[in-house]
Amino acid sequence: MILAVGSILALSGCASDSNQSTQGDNASAAMTAPQHQQYRNTSEGYTLTYPEQWDTNVIEQDSAQWMGQTLPAENVAMFHYKNYESDGAPQPLTALAVYTQQQWEQLKSQSRPLPPVMARKGDRILAAYIASSNPYDPESANGQAFARRVPAPDDLRSAISW
Repeated sequence: MILAVGSILALSGCASDSNQSTQGDNASAAMTAPQHQQYRNTSEGYTLTYPEQWDTNVIEQDSAQWMGQTLPAENVAMFHYKNYESDGAPQPLTALAVYTQQQWEQLKSQSRPLPPVMARKGDRILAAYIASSNPYDPESANGQAFARRVPAPDDLRSAISW
């Protein structure tokens, strides 16, 4: 009888260890798997899955201001690089702007270059303004971190669903 109880306890201990090991592996995998944030623009209906290089250092702000100018768009979402290790202000990385076809035509008639088009839906055009200069010393840690987070138009385009 004692031998049988001992065998049952030994077997249940092995099963428990095996189960804990599997749970530990799953928990470890879940902790190391990248968690991609998303921005959902509910008024326009598009979703941006944050590019992997943005990690947690990018914050979203609703503003129509891009590099000192007001964007003449229906809807604008701004994404800024935020270095949490310093007290500096967040720096603009990209802005997603939704234009009506009429607004887009007006923008085209101006002499400045157009931002790249990310998507179209009906008479709406989603364009991206992307930082073209680094607000930090490019050789500094902040400058390098900022440069890594500036998205390429194609990467940004593939991260948007509309």
